[in-house]
Amino acid sequence: MKNKATILFAALSLVLTVILLLQNLGVLGLLSKGGTGGSSTQRLEGNGYDSAEEALEAYIEAIRNGDVPAMLSTFAIETYIDSYDTKASLLRTGAWLPPINSEGTYEIIGSDYERQLRLFARQASIVRKVYEQLITYSAFFVEDSNSYNGLEPITFHTEEDVERFLNAYRKSSFGKALTEIKLEEFIKPEQLSEPYGSEAHLKNMKQLGNICGCDEYKSVAARITLNGESWLLTMDCGSYHGRWYNISLPGTLATLLGANVQQYGLIPYFQIQ
Repeated sequence: MKNKATILFAALSLVLTVILLLQNLGVLGLLSKGGTGGSSTQRLEGNGYDSAEEALEAYIEAIRNGDVPAMLSTFAIETYIDSYDTKASLLRTGAWLPPINSEGTYEIIGSDYERQLRLFARQASIVRKVYEQLITYSAFFVEDSNSYNGLEPITFHTEEDVERFLNAYRKSSFGKALTEIKLEEFIKPEQLSEPYGSEAHLKNMKQLGNICGCDEYKSVAARITLNGESWLLTMDCGSYHGRWYNISLPGTLATLLGANVQQYGLIPYFQIQ
């Protein structure tokens, strides 16, 4: 009996050792998600929010904390991909432009492999917009910001040109300003843009919501303090089965307000007054 107990104890010790080793190597994490292939069970989106305003507030908090995964989780990703009406969208736009439309939104092939790609393409599309916003405004927070034009290439002729460019960005105060971003109040879109409440625009919002598969779809606007000044942040949000998510940055309201594309819904308040 004593020998059997010793053998059993040794066997259990060996199993525990292997488990700990696998955990340290991250192998168990891969196995729990279906190994290195197949569909991942890890969700990219969060559980949603009770209101559209809460979804935008969570986005602001994640930006302030510099937490990219938390920021992404405020957006509908799996739900958006699985609810999107490709046929209705193509009929509405009347065209298919691969460089523009291949951001994960459209289901063209219908395979599981395509769905996995669409999920990460959706995620990458959101990240690209937030990153472009960061790059755009970091340039405006440095000297000679008026000379910046995001639609034109910045050329370098010497090593000093490159160093000057990198130093300008790295000295920008915009990144620090984001860590102190503060939500002041929510503003009704109708107060900012009269056309937003028009019958034509409400019909447009209804169509967008239907294409995204949302129960409700609307723009949300928040006045925030950034770098000691008032800014406006806009987002289109949608609800699925009573849970709200961020859907589109910058959303339709920013377009009505005349914001340029690279601002992605982050607008200095003086531009809309």
